[in-house]
Amino acid sequence: MQAIVIPNAKPREGQEYIRVALYKPDMTPIDLNNFVDLTSESIGEGIQGPRGPEGPEGPQGPKGDPGPPGPKGDTGDTGSPGPTGEPGQPGIEGPEGPQGPQGEPGPEGPQGPMGEPGQQGPKGDTGDTGLAGPAGIQGPAGPKGDTGVAGPQGNPGPAGADSTVPGPTGPQGDTGPEGPPGADSTVPGPQGPEGPQGLKGDPGPTGPPGEDSTMPGPEGPQGPKGDPGPAGADSTVPGPAGPKGDKGDPGDTGEQGEKGDTGFPGPQGPKGDTGDPGPTGPAGADSTVPGPTGPQGPQGPKGDAGPAGADSTVPGPQGPQGNPGPQGLKGDTGAQGAKGDTGAQGPKGDTGAQGATGPGVAAGGTTGQVLSKKSDTDYDTQWGVNTGGWTVVRKSADEQVASSTVVQDDDQLQFQTVAGTAYEVELLIIYANAGGANPDIKCELSEDATARGSTMWIGLSTADAAQTLTTTDVGGVSATFGTAVAKRIARGLAHHVGNGGLFKFRWAQNTSNAQPTMVYTGSVLRYRAIT
Repeated sequence: MQAIVIPNAKPREGQEYIRVALYKPDMTPIDLNNFVDLTSESIGEGIQGPRGPEGPEGPQGPKGDPGPPGPKGDTGDTGSPGPTGEPGQPGIEGPEGPQGPQGEPGPEGPQGPMGEPGQQGPKGDTGDTGLAGPAGIQGPAGPKGDTGVAGPQGNPGPAGADSTVPGPTGPQGDTGPEGPPGADSTVPGPQGPEGPQGLKGDPGPTGPPGEDSTMPGPEGPQGPKGDPGPAGADSTVPGPAGPKGDKGDPGDTGEQGEKGDTGFPGPQGPKGDTGDPGPTGPAGADSTVPGPTGPQGPQGPKGDAGPAGADSTVPGPQGPQGNPGPQGLKGDTGAQGAKGDTGAQGPKGDTGAQGATGPGVAAGGTTGQVLSKKSDTDYDTQWGVNTGGWTVVRKSADEQVASSTVVQDDDQLQFQTVAGTAYEVELLIIYANAGGANPDIKCELSEDATARGSTMWIGLSTADAAQTLTTTDVGGVSATFGTAVAKRIARGLAHHVGNGGLFKFRWAQNTSNAQPTMVYTGSVLRYRAIT
């Protein structure tokens, strides 16, 4: 067992503490709770007192020296490869291995731009003159016409008066004989038409050379190629360029000239397929310069822990503040307070004044009736039969006429018109002659003696046949219907523009008879304004 004595960090006043750490021979520490505190006053004296309460943890001491390395652990399993390290410095280049076989050529790259043309080479030797080509075929010469005999010249006629209007052009006369040459004209005449080419004549003798002309003559047509003449002396002045000759046959291939300068490299073609690897070259000599650092190997397993180092004699720095602990649970909700007392009820308010009675719907009416206005006064309404917008005038008592053919106004079947308002009117009358006589009945619908509309009548005729009649609405124009003991019905359909008076049904006997003609209760006239 070994013991290490460490001065106490906080001795009590008047005392000096020491701390003894005990270790087994194999350096395994003994339980630290078995430390023994000793004082200079208590050494060799009585039994040690009980251990006092543990003090607060002191600040962390400085990091101690590293302990001796533990034994090397066993090699761990190969871990995943680490990230590739930065490439090291290149080593010394080894000797070049033998060249591998040539790979297949890649596809041809696009042609590079044409280089600048080189300087013109020296003029080559003149080639031998080629053979003359065959002469072209001479065209045939046209025959020359004979010259006509000149006619005698007529005597001039007397001069006529000058005409103010040119006469018509006469026919062209025959060509006269050629006269003697006249004096040279100072003005060149017009060029005549080109005649046909004549036959080639024999060459004449060479004339004496003429004087040099100061004006060049017109260029003649190109003649056939002549035989080559003897080579003349080299001219010191280059002559004018001749016309381009026909392309000759290609000459023999000359000797290859010297290799020209290398042109600019063309653009790089696409990379060719990778060739087969060549044979491995012999190993190079060991490099005297370290090669690049290889990638970092996988991390080995953690080795066994080494023995604990001796306690530091200097307190270490205070450790960082720990993370805050988790928040405590939410407390239970407190109990609800008691309900307060209900306040006293306030006094009842005063009753308001009675409101005015609303108009509402007028009382009364029967099933099927509708409420309509009696006048323009507010709430002046009445219950009545639903007439679909028609105003209905219904006869409530029988009426009779005897021994009279003068039309008279019906007592009830009439209405007041509004001037300028158009109306649609329908009349249905129930009539008869109860005595059995046949005085018949005549009817009209009118307001006054002015035509303001018309009426179509439908009923039985005096011959008891169905009839339809039309009349104007002028007073005094009527329609006649037959009568009988049994009741009959006649109908009038009218349209009328009011003039502010009464529009009336008027009627009388058609033939005067003491037996009365009756119009009965239930007959009806209805009308409505057209708006």
